[in-house]
Amino acid sequence: MAPAEDHRPPGGPPTPDHPAPEAHHDPDRRASLGALASGVAHAVNNPLASVASALRFLEEELERIAADPARLPAQLPQLRQALADATRGAERVRDLIRGLQPAETPGAAVTEDGTAPASPLRGRVLVVDDDPLVGRSMARLLHGQHEVTVLTSPAEALARLQGGERWDAILCDLMMPELSGMDVEERLLASAPDVVPRIVYLTGGAFTERARTFLAEGRPHLDKPVEARALRDRVAELVRRARGSD
Repeated sequence: MAPAEDHRPPGGPPTPDHPAPEAHHDPDRRASLGALASGVAHAVNNPLASVASALRFLEEELERIAADPARLPAQLPQLRQALADATRGAERVRDLIRGLQPAETPGAAVTEDGTAPASPLRGRVLVVDDDPLVGRSMARLLHGQHEVTVLTSPAEALARLQGGERWDAILCDLMMPELSGMDVEERLLASAPDVVPRIVYLTGGAFTERARTFLAEGRPHLDKPVEARALRDRVAELVRRARGSD
C-alpha cells in the first residue's frame, strides 16, 4: 500500500501518520540518553542511600530516647553525625541537579550574605508548593519565628489573595502542574499587583525556556533544597518591608 500523503503545510503540527522528525527512534540517541540516565541514577543513588539510612537511624534512635530519655547524652554525638551525613547527602544531590541545568544568566540568581536581625519581626508567611513535603519543610524552618500557612493548591492561594487576604511574605514554587509560579504572578499583576513584590520563588530547576527567561528578568528566587539561613534572611527582609520597618 502506498504511504499516506502528507497534507500538512510546511512546519505544520505532527500527526500520527506524520510525526515530527525528532519523534522517530534514533538508536544512537536512545543509547546516549540511556547511558546519561544510568550515570545520573548512580550518582544520585549513593547520597540518597546515605540520607535514607541516616534518617532511619534518627527515627529509630529518637523512639528509643522517647522510651528512655537517659540515653540522650550518650547518643547525642551519633545523632549529630547522622544529621550531618543526611545534610551532606542532600547537598550532593542538590549540586548534581544544579550541574545538569543550563548555565544561569549572570545576575539572575539571588544570594543572601547578610545576617538576620537579632530580634526579627514576626510575620505572616504563605508557602505555595504542590509537594506537601516541601511545604512542611519550609514551615519547620520558619517555625517559632513566623505564622506560616502552607497551601498545596496555587489556585486556592490565588483565590485567597484575589479575595483580599494578605501575607507579609510569599514563598511560591516556580514549577507546578495546576498553575506555575509564572501563571500566578501573571494573574496577580492583573488583580492584586501589590502582592507581587512580596513573592520569592522556589525552584528545583528552570527546565523550560519560559522559566529561564522569567528568572533571568530578575525575579527573587531560592534554589531547592533551600538553605535555612538564606530562607530566614529573605523572609525577615520581606516582613520588614511589608511592615514598613526597613
